[in-house]
Amino acid sequence: MCILFMYFGNLAKESPTFRKHIPKMYKLIIASNRDEYYKRTAKAANFWENLDSHILAGQDTESLGTWLGISKFGKLSIILNVYGGNTGKVQLPYDQRLSRGGLVTGFLRSPPGLSSSTYCNSICQDPDNLDIQREFSGFHLINVDIRDKFYCYNKNTKDPASISGTYLSNCIDCIGAKPYSLTPRVNTGKFFGVSNSTIERPYRKVVEGLSEFKQIVGKYSQNEVTEDSGLKLKNDILQLMRSRNRHFPDEVMMDETHIKETGLKTEEMEGFSKINIHNADGGTRAQNIILVDSDNNVTYYDWTVKHPIASGDEKEWEENEFNFQLTPTN
Repeated sequence: MCILFMYFGNLAKESPTFRKHIPKMYKLIIASNRDEYYKRTAKAANFWENLDSHILAGQDTESLGTWLGISKFGKLSIILNVYGGNTGKVQLPYDQRLSRGGLVTGFLRSPPGLSSSTYCNSICQDPDNLDIQREFSGFHLINVDIRDKFYCYNKNTKDPASISGTYLSNCIDCIGAKPYSLTPRVNTGKFFGVSNSTIERPYRKVVEGLSEFKQIVGKYSQNEVTEDSGLKLKNDILQLMRSRNRHFPDEVMMDETHIKETGLKTEEMEGFSKINIHNADGGTRAQNIILVDSDNNVTYYDWTVKHPIASGDEKEWEENEFNFQLTPTN
């Protein structure tokens, strides 16, 4: 059961020609755990090749899609499964459904000027061509636009956001299966947390984990970004994402519809109430922390469990760090 915590800081900055010193602040902080069966192989995060060389992401080797990725042009996309959701339509047989990872690569490969909102609206407004409620298993899709680092705010600016986000699910019990804006007002911040339940009924580990994530981010988001503070922020978040504390009992996990769709037994649910899961045949396979400051400098941390994956409590992690600056077109 994957889990995601996000912080958006919608910073309106003036150009350096107006002010000599503008402190760097965080405008995007992401913490993500991907949980998957150990037998399903995947590649650790890296820049892709050829026409996709602007994309940094892990890759599922079965479907060739991804669960989380970022583009050098300022696009970021994440997808999670939904268990117990209602799409409102009779779905195709499981083996005929499309891979949800294609929705992530679709946004990352889209033209630089295409916004997250436009993308999400386009994939849910033409059911004759693509019916997301029939052709995909339940999903949470979060797309983010990271704008130019000197995005000036004034009364005549129609869209002053230095960062914007759009949430979309194909489940009608997740905000009506319609695009929903995650963009905070100018010079304010917004937090977002989700796992594999419907958006209106979060797991206990999401509620309690998001509370801790807010406390961690609060220590650093209002201060100037430094190398030292960035490392401390990373370490504090990683400690949260590696937590084996049980958030149980959880009435959402124990719901009959949820149990039926996960295919898990009632007694197994307690193990899945942890943020960092490690069960006999599956668990947390990849962890990512992504930091983006107001100058569009990206620090992308990736931890991937090495193969073969042991069934015991200990995992051997491959750790990679990527540092680069975004070059959005707008």
